[in-house]
Amino acid sequence: MKIEMATTEAAPSNKTWRLTLYEINRTPQEVLPNDVEVKVSPRSLHSELMCPICLDMLKVTMTTKECLHRFCQECITTALRSGNKECPTCRKKLVSRRSLRRDPTFDALIAKIYPNRAEYEAHQERVLAKLNKNHSTDALMTNIEEGMRLQALFRQHKARQKRATEVEEQPMDIQADNEGSVSTTGTNSPVPGSEPMTSTPANSSAVPTPKRGRPPLSSASTSAETSQTSREFSPQVSEIELVFNPRPGAPNSSDEPRYIKTTDNATIAHLKKYLAMRMQLDADKSEDNNVKYEDSMFTVSMQQNESVYTDLQSTTALKHVNNKMWRQNKPLELYFSRPT
Repeated sequence: MKIEMATTEAAPSNKTWRLTLYEINRTPQEVLPNDVEVKVSPRSLHSELMCPICLDMLKVTMTTKECLHRFCQECITTALRSGNKECPTCRKKLVSRRSLRRDPTFDALIAKIYPNRAEYEAHQERVLAKLNKNHSTDALMTNIEEGMRLQALFRQHKARQKRATEVEEQPMDIQADNEGSVSTTGTNSPVPGSEPMTSTPANSSAVPTPKRGRPPLSSASTSAETSQTSREFSPQVSEIELVFNPRPGAPNSSDEPRYIKTTDNATIAHLKKYLAMRMQLDADKSEDNNVKYEDSMFTVSMQQNESVYTDLQSTTALKHVNNKMWRQNKPLELYFSRPT
């Protein structure tokens, strides 16, 4: 019996565990019974399920052994390979990948909360693609160039205003110099019955001559320069291209499409006048003088889907139609209809 007891006794372990400050000072959480249900909104857990490096939901979670911070496996591995041997969250030293461990429990928790994770990521990609389409690089460069051009025009405008102010102040100085030169010559008071005499010094060359300056600007020249400056400073109106197609199902469905390039501040009423003029010219060439076209006879519309068309009001600007209703990186397409 003594031999059996000696063999069954376990040898004392010399391995010791060193606890971090976080593990020493943290308060253990109470264990919830199995029949208790806890309802938590996924939005409130988003910050806990997010990787601090890629700011996306954790994939193949890796936890640091020292500070227990979680990261994606690919993100933390890339960070360690780049030479950052520290935790990206708390800057605690990480020697190598041996300072990390897998956390399959957390991956199972994420899968439980987001069972349709693939659909969620696909939705995020669609949203990003839509944002990139609306805010393209070409549009950004165009806005930057337009802003730089307006700033240059504004600087020129301010320089012209400064020069105009200096010119307006210059005649006052000339007048003051003239008054000083007259006072140096002096005039004798007139004597009754005699002509007024002026005394001049012997050395006539010592008399100061008035400065030659630019004459004061007239109101007409000032207004002309101001109007020219305002025209130069005002932003240029951009152009817009559109395709005018005959509306399917209308009496004029056999007409040919028309390609127009005009300014974006034009309205639908201008397009109707253009259609009436062009149709009248075509009718005159074909010697069909019985038809008289007017702009009120035409209807301009935009296609919403295959069978739905929306009529546009005459006061609507093409810029509004292109930016708010069309919103595509290709020429604007409109449809017109007219009576037979």
